[in-house]
Amino acid sequence: MITDKTIKFLLAVIAANLTFLTIKDLQLFPIAHAQYVSSDVQKVTLCEPSGYNCSKR
Repeated sequence: MITDKTIKFLLAVIAANLTFLTIKDLQLFPIAHAQYVSSDVQKVTLCEPSGYNCSKR
């Protein structure tokens, strides 16, 4: 037979999952979307803090 502690644990897990799904559906946490434009390529060069002696690649 299932003990009282086991039932309480299972009900707590179910309640936590339902809470998570509800918060997810409310979209309280915004989703970040990246912008992709094939013509806008950014090139990055690593330099010393002084601004000189930059990488050659």
